[in-house]
Amino acid sequence: MKGIARFSLAFILFLVSFSFGESLCAPGARPEAQVDEMLDLAGVKKLTDQIPSVILAQTAPHRQKMGEDFSIISDAINDSYKSADLYRTIRETFNKSFNPGHAAELLKWLRAPLSKKMTKLELLTSTPQGLKELPGYALQLKAHPAKKTRTDLLQKLDKATGSSDLNIEIGVAAFRSTTEEMNALLPREKRLQDEDISDLVKMKRKQLQESVKDFTLVATLYTYRTASDKEIKEYVLFWEGTPGRWFSELAYKGLLEAMTAASQRTNAQIREKLMLQRAPEL
Repeated sequence: MKGIARFSLAFILFLVSFSFGESLCAPGARPEAQVDEMLDLAGVKKLTDQIPSVILAQTAPHRQKMGEDFSIISDAINDSYKSADLYRTIRETFNKSFNPGHAAELLKWLRAPLSKKMTKLELLTSTPQGLKELPGYALQLKAHPAKKTRTDLLQKLDKATGSSDLNIEIGVAAFRSTTEEMNALLPREKRLQDEDISDLVKMKRKQLQESVKDFTLVATLYTYRTASDKEIKEYVLFWEGTPGRWFSELAYKGLLEAMTAASQRTNAQIREKLMLQRAPEL
């Protein structure tokens, strides 16, 4: 998968469609415009639109237990995980480390027919029908495993893009955020200590490390099931190259910075509202 949309597939299948018409940026366009085009073609804008719902989904199972406090958390998440703020942080990460040569190669690739074809396949996976079919496809793989040559290729793609690693970090960040938010709702004497939360986060990371790579493989096998080995090899070669690694590393860094900042804003807002409601307890 390319860029953010690609290596986020394992966690929440962040996939995106985009215009296949004329390029947004003419040759020699200013760096900011090139960054915007890269992030647009790579699906980052769509990704940041979906993050709030992912975070909220983690708190949903606890809604009944939280009662009226649930609105405090949901409001804080909606206020703190705004798409524009998340995107701005990621964009700034690219602007600070902008490399004209890498950007030119990346944009050339993102506009190429093969890249567009793969994006179309990713779009199909992101549809309600695609998401509905994925569990059934996973069961089919147990009865009829994919060829080793195919799985080897997709594992190389995962390694090149850092897909599983990013998925783990996103999962850990979301878990930490949710845990801290719910902990803030408890009376002072019942709250977990920082070291207790750190232990829970370590356990969550271990769980994700054991499951994410397998899920990434299943998801990519489904997504690219109609692509040839030759096409996937070409795909892998690009993301193993310098421009591909440059983009993946910056996207990884920018997204984690954006989510960390959003988590801090969320926790601050929750505590502020609780201080007004429960001043004697805080």
